[in-house]
Amino acid sequence: MAALGSELTAAQQRVLDLLEEELRREGRAPTVRELAERLGQANHQGVQRILGILEAKGYIERRSDIRRGLRLTYDRDEEGIPLIGAVAAGSPILAVENIEKRISLPADFFRQRPDYFLRVRGDSMIDAGIFDGDLVAVKKAARAEFGAIVVARVGEEATLKRLGGTPDEPRLLAENPAYAPIELRGRDWCVEGIYLGLIRRG
Repeated sequence: MAALGSELTAAQQRVLDLLEEELRREGRAPTVRELAERLGQANHQGVQRILGILEAKGYIERRSDIRRGLRLTYDRDEEGIPLIGAVAAGSPILAVENIEKRISLPADFFRQRPDYFLRVRGDSMIDAGIFDGDLVAVKKAARAEFGAIVVARVGEEATLKRLGGTPDEPRLLAENPAYAPIELRGRDWCVEGIYLGLIRRG
């Protein structure tokens, strides 16, 4: 059995994501035919082949003696680093409803292990090499050095910016001259995490 976390192709990840989603929503595994229908495939042989690969890589187990015999070999609520989607206003970053999926990485992929990934939206950090759609790795922290790229909450909104200014006149700085600094003095704000690096897919 390959180690859990072996690299998956986009098609394999899609099948695994659908399996997790169905287990979370229905509390039972889908049939192979149901998975094929969700993927828009008339022939379910391709899904059967992918399930065989996922089994070989250690992500799932299959029982041929029962109709819904698919199961995950890991705890889907604990395995991997959570990927956070759009952060709802006022909700904690790591609220369950914000978690899209979990990503498994080698322990030494980053210098520190991230607590979560955040999906970047927009181009405000392009001069720091951070682009729309990137997955940025974040370590939870309540403080950061000036000059660090941080996830900060300003009011009810979370944003990824560089912490600048001074202790008396803090500000959040974009890495794109099209965006003005966000002045923080007198505002309700806090640091929620420190940027560690990114993953760019595709």
